[in-house]
Amino acid sequence: MTIAALALGVVVAIATQVVTRRKGFSSDEDPADSFALVVQRTWQMVVPFVLVFAVLWLVKFVVELALPDIGRAWSVVVLSFAYAAVTAPLVALFGRWRSESPDKLSMASLVDGLVGATRIALPIVVACAAAGILAGMITLTGLGHKLADGLIGLGGGYLIPVLALSMLACLILGIGLPTTANYVVTATLAAPAIVILLQGDLPQATVAMVLSAHLFVYYFGVMADITPPVCLAAYAACGVSGGDPIRTGGNAVRIAISGFVVPFFFVISPELLLQEVNWVEGTQAAVSSIAGVFFLGIAVVGYFQARISVAERLGLAAAGLLLVHFGVMSDVAGLSLGLALTMVHIRLSRAQQSNSAALA
Repeated sequence: MTIAALALGVVVAIATQVVTRRKGFSSDEDPADSFALVVQRTWQMVVPFVLVFAVLWLVKFVVELALPDIGRAWSVVVLSFAYAAVTAPLVALFGRWRSESPDKLSMASLVDGLVGATRIALPIVVACAAAGILAGMITLTGLGHKLADGLIGLGGGYLIPVLALSMLACLILGIGLPTTANYVVTATLAAPAIVILLQGDLPQATVAMVLSAHLFVYYFGVMADITPPVCLAAYAACGVSGGDPIRTGGNAVRIAISGFVVPFFFVISPELLLQEVNWVEGTQAAVSSIAGVFFLGIAVVGYFQARISVAERLGLAAAGLLLVHFGVMSDVAGLSLGLALTMVHIRLSRAQQSNSAALA
């Protein structure tokens, strides 16, 4: 993973330089000079990246070797100060080549950036602290386990009803909370029910189970911002546009209906999260899910190149659901149905346009 991350950084640096130079060059410049400048800039980006990466890894190794029993919390504190002490001189050292830029990174601008980041982080720190207190109270009092047992009992022990009830719980718990606090609350209260149900008789829940459950609750916790009657995001938008908040929230839900469907398939088909799959299955899951969300979005909106009939919308919705659900047969059936309906719709819309043009 370290080598892969390093290689990815090098590729991104080269791609950034190539795109930047292509956007900035005119057609009368010498391609050889352009390529030489790209190589120079790429070298100036790659060398600091590799050196900083190696130094930070060395600092982490030394801290863990010198303080093996310091504990996780103090280890984070020590590493943070060590990283800052090492990174600042390196950044200042390798930032000299940008002396011609008004955005040149110096020690003064670095300090200003740290101050600005601290001001931005203060509300997040307060929200996390309050959410941590709430999560601790829920854990110590056993309310989280009681709520999980209640959700499983109301759902009769079946997966889909429990997921639906968890969705409602997350939409209520996420009202008015910032993203970080939203996740802490929903992960503490609603995620355990899904994990318990997925775990079944297994001695321990797998990573895929925990990941799918937490992404499920996080997804719907965030969706509370656009869900009426509260829909704080719609109220904020209507403060600018002057529209009706409830109507805006309803339209937002209609547009984002795929976001209310995909989380269910996170739990039903964990392959969408690239868990316990190989490269072929991961590529299949990514491509089929994108196509499924595309067809599902068309079905909800009801318009592609022209208005779509109710029968076409139902067919495209079925195709989208089949594609989002991971499986070779379901993907083939959903893709075939979706492409067939899309091609028929395109032909009909073109024929209608031709008839309209001829009558005009």
